[in-house]
Amino acid sequence: RLVTSATPRRDYMDVPVSGEVMGATDATLTFMVGCSSPETFDTIRPLLRRMGRGIIPCGRAGSGSAVKLCNNAALAVQVVVVYVP
Repeated sequence: RLVTSATPRRDYMDVPVSGEVMGATDATLTFMVGCSSPETFDTIRPLLRRMGRGIIPCGRAGSGSAVKLCNNAALAVQVVVVYVP
């Protein structure tokens, strides 16, 4: 990215992914996006649309990872409930 001002702009994001290899192949991934600003989210959204269907804005940078952790924890509980005799 070219520097266009004397004050550098710092954009931060975390974008955990759900969907495995098949989702990547079929461009059906789901992204949980944490961004430093709404403008950053708007900037990366077109790129994410090319790789997946689900784009979930989660708030500030770091929030995407927190949502992914909660998703994995809920899945783990479901697995234990369904598969433990």
